[in-house]
Amino acid sequence: MEYAISVGVTLIFLAIFILTRGEVRPKYPRELDDEQFYGGFEKLTKTMPLPTKTSKTDGQRYLTSINKNLRKIKRKKYGERFSYFIIDKKHIKETFARLNMGALPSVDGEARAVKIARYCIDNSGGKLDMDRFGRALEAQNRVRTLTFKEIDNMAQAIKFVLLENLASLYVKLVALAKCEGVAVAYIKSPLSVSGKYKDMLRSPLFLSMCADIAGYKSEKLYGIYDGTMAGLKTELDRIKSALKILDREDFTPYYTPLEIFDKYETFASAGADTKKNFLSLVGELSDRENLDEFLIAIRVDKYMSSASAGHMNVKRLNFAGRKICLINQKKDISMLGAALSSHYFMELFFRPTNNRINSRSITKILDFENTFEPIYKFRTVNFGISAKDGRLTLSPRLPKEVEGADVAFRYGGVRHILRLRRGGERQLYLGNTLLKGTSEIKLSSRPLEITLIIGDEEEK
Repeated sequence: MEYAISVGVTLIFLAIFILTRGEVRPKYPRELDDEQFYGGFEKLTKTMPLPTKTSKTDGQRYLTSINKNLRKIKRKKYGERFSYFIIDKKHIKETFARLNMGALPSVDGEARAVKIARYCIDNSGGKLDMDRFGRALEAQNRVRTLTFKEIDNMAQAIKFVLLENLASLYVKLVALAKCEGVAVAYIKSPLSVSGKYKDMLRSPLFLSMCADIAGYKSEKLYGIYDGTMAGLKTELDRIKSALKILDREDFTPYYTPLEIFDKYETFASAGADTKKNFLSLVGELSDRENLDEFLIAIRVDKYMSSASAGHMNVKRLNFAGRKICLINQKKDISMLGAALSSHYFMELFFRPTNNRINSRSITKILDFENTFEPIYKFRTVNFGISAKDGRLTLSPRLPKEVEGADVAFRYGGVRHILRLRRGGERQLYLGNTLLKGTSEIKLSSRPLEITLIIGDEEEK
């Protein structure tokens, strides 16, 4: 059966070549083994030129093609055989409407993120294998660091490739439907198949269609048509599955500068939009100085250990019984340094001005839309211990492989024990007492034993 499917899908190309002349061409994903896959990707990263000026990726041509071909296969004359492939137009718009990739680094006029996504999906049989994809991103980072804009738009890059594959699928379906129409005509009148359709008589796929429509049982032709349809259904199922994976996937672990910035509590506890604005400035400096973003992060880290870190120009004015301070801060490493040295300046410089909210502790902001967790390339454990002003707050982030951890820490010379465990619901214990209505513990001169149950909703 697998051989029949392979033959059928290959032979369908002949029908497509004869019957279609559209802009969108069919694609045929291949499934490489790991050695071929990673070897090919390594070659791709090493031969890919330096990214040039930014480009935009427009998916409108694929959307137009899908809508046009979707209308064709909805026609009653094709019967119920194609009903599996009829999807709601609203779903197409909802899934693919935001395909403008924005200003991303491009290679040969196309976003580098799209090229990476296309290689990974089209060489994994059309599947989104996140293990392969993650290792590919790490391989790219070893050659040249992916920018924050690329990481932030990686899901959109994947969606663009899925859009290409969906458009390709509908091109194949329309060609198959046309072949079926020719098969119906051929059964009624064999002499009707002539000219450009005559070569189809040598296609086992076409003959299998004819046998199926005529109700003729042929051991030689049995299963080729059905196998081809099954293969196309698998393509659609893989696209749908990839979209579901994207709904819960976070690509920020693959942005290597986070290994440096997450060391600073001011950054780690900032909101997602604040972090994005901070990292956008890193990208601006990278473009301005033509330096890798990871090297910019290293430079900022070194700057933080210098005497000038956190320095800024402030002009003070007395007016109407008030003191007005005017801060003049150049958008360079000094601004990044000031933000990393102070929660106040992190918020002042980088919190979005159109999204002002009352300041809250990071432990109370659990929604992903408000903050993305501190993440390290090598999935390092982050215990998330903060004892500011003698009040202990906890925001641990453990890799999914870590089931629990015991930590001993000192505050004011007093040794405390913290036990982290996974569980169904977040709970905080002091000794054997369950604490309710609070997320803080006041540290004193008495050693404490604290247990935090990490809720399932916090860890994926």
